[in-house]
Amino acid sequence: MATCPNCGRYLNENHRCRGGLRRFARAATIAGIGAVGGWAASPLLMPNPHPALVVMMAILGGTLVTAVVNALKP
Repeated sequence: MATCPNCGRYLNENHRCRGGLRRFARAATIAGIGAVGGWAASPLLMPNPHPALVVMMAILGGTLVTAVVNALKP
């Protein structure tokens, strides 16, 4: 029996794919890890960073980690 490429469940006439939630959760986890890394790296650049710099570093970290993970996908 064939399986769904998105969720891995068996394909039948009543199949409803729930792979979107799994993909969203994975993307949110990856971006969150990058954001925490960027947030943690901002005090290394300056001893007393401005809050806007901390937010921008978190956004940049999330973006960079997401881009690297997507580039390394087979």
